[in-house]
Amino acid sequence: MSYIQDEYYILKQNLIMLKHNIRLNKIEYTIALLLFIFYTLYIMGYLLAAFSEGIIRLEFHSFDLFMLSDLRITEPVYIILAILQLLICATGMSRLIQYRFNDSDLHTGGKLVSYGFAFALIFFGGIYIYRVFSTGLNSVTFEFSLYFWMSIRIMLLAFLFILLKHIPRDLKYGSASYSALVRNQKIIYHDFIEYRKSDESIIEYIGLNHIFKVMKKTFITDMLHIKGRQSRSQIICCNIIFIITVALLNQIISTMIQSQFVSHMWHDYIAYIFYYWLLLANIGMIIRRLHDSGASALWLLGLWIPYVNIYVLYLILLISLQTMFWVCLGHFYIVIFL
Repeated sequence: MSYIQDEYYILKQNLIMLKHNIRLNKIEYTIALLLFIFYTLYIMGYLLAAFSEGIIRLEFHSFDLFMLSDLRITEPVYIILAILQLLICATGMSRLIQYRFNDSDLHTGGKLVSYGFAFALIFFGGIYIYRVFSTGLNSVTFEFSLYFWMSIRIMLLAFLFILLKHIPRDLKYGSASYSALVRNQKIIYHDFIEYRKSDESIIEYIGLNHIFKVMKKTFITDMLHIKGRQSRSQIICCNIIFIITVALLNQIISTMIQSQFVSHMWHDYIAYIFYYWLLLANIGMIIRRLHDSGASALWLLGLWIPYVNIYVLYLILLISLQTMFWVCLGHFYIVIFL
């Protein structure tokens, strides 16, 4: 019970820091903006597919993209959800832009620009929703819809604000970096494996000199250990080695063992064991990585809450872009190719 209380306390501290830190540096803004735009486009396509019998074709200049949805919604529900999605998109983009301007100590200018972006998105997005509803889904394509493309261009223009100067000092809008926000918080977790030293080499920092010990603890003895912390390099190395090992096993079984029974057992049963093994191990690794960044493990639950999961992914990606790349790549390989 004390573990849950500790995590809840850290979560409250994280929320307090979110309330008082209303600025984003260049890297944080870029990651947050990419996640927000891709997620918004996905939700938009998903709603269109749900409104059009579960599938819709989006036409580009050189190829077509098909969006699928298991959900089925009626016209009134689609209109309500589309308007809600548009308002969330406009509000979210406006806040991100404002936070970026705050980082440059340009609060007043940020207000004007962010409000202008919000108004433009609501205007063109609202016209697009009306066109979808009035002209029918058979004529809705990415290439065809001027107003949809205007909304996309407006969102892409927000990347220009990456060029704003970052002020590397604390302002009234918050601290200069995320690490600074948690510097006064006591981290109550211990390293997953003790090997870090002030004078360690690159090999030692990455953890290659202890990689087998790390692998054993990560995937066997302490796979679900959630009270510690784990470094970025350990997570990357563990995922790479695990994925390569499974890929080699798949290659050996596919080419060298000509038994239909073995092939059947591998593809229908054993491969799924490896998948869920990797999935459970990564849940533990992500929790320990959140601890290592000063964030609560309870943020993991936010992955199942729309738009909150954007912030959770932002936390994870800010911690390590490589980590999520190898985790996703490994899951994709095991599910698709095995």
